Amino acid sequence: KHTGEKIRRKYKLENKIVITHVGTLHDFKGIDLLIKSVRELGRDDIKLILFESGENIKKYKEMSGEETIWVPHIDFSEVPDYVAAADIYVIPTKDTPYTRAETPRKIFDAMAMGKAIIASKLADVPKFLDDGKCGILVKPGSVDELKKAITILAEDENLRKNLGKRARERY
Repeated sequence: KHTGEKIRRKYKLENKIVITHVGTLHDFKGIDLLIKSVRELGRDDIKLILFESGENIKKYKEMSGEETIWVPHIDFSEVPDYVAAADIYVIPTKDTPYTRAETPRKIFDAMAMGKAIIASKLADVPKFLDDGKCGILVKPGSVDELKKAITILAEDENLRKNLGKRARERY
């Protein structure tokens, strides 16, 4: 069973709120918005885990600071350990013709593992998150809404657990 404890110990995250997005860092995925949101919050108790996979990694690394942990290429079999280590899974997709037609598959991984999810209100995402009953929906492209959603979940462990439980049951 994947508990995430190994990852939390490895990166010294035992007393932190861990946020992640697992996947390739294509521009339309809104990783710049996620980095900016976490950075602007400036909270020592929040850490963002991202993976060195995709385009513009250098740009994203330059945008980020001590709040972000960059994980080099990992074996696919390790991904569940990283998802398990997260308290909050964020899918900050930008509004493009492509993203309006496509549902990010990562949402199902997060739901299956019972994670609190923050996702852009695009395509079928609201349907999968039961119009917000299984996660927090944010306006695509809105750093302010992302920051607000992250803060709400960071400060309310019961809400994180309840959203994750409902997401798991819905999955």
